[in-house]
Amino acid sequence: MTPYKSSDVKEKFNIYPPEMKEKLLELRELVFDVANSEKSITDVEETLKSGMNRVISPKTEVLLEWIVNSLNRINTHSISTVK
Repeated sequence: MTPYKSSDVKEKFNIYPPEMKEKLLELRELVFDVANSEKSITDVEETLKSGMNRVISPKTEVLLEWIVNSLNRINTHSISTVK
């Protein structure tokens, strides 16, 4: 598992129910695997923005968050300016 660089991010993951935490951590690891395998993705950081987990680089932002709603699902959102 990719180590946390931010205690705030680690604490955020620790508040999720176990089944959601496991799924989010799998997605988190996938994001870091892709970022580490692509030379065009640099300066990757993990942070909380507006209280939500984000993995960001100068050209990309991925939101990893569990949204409690009637569907009880994990939402991901990616913004990219990679050409």
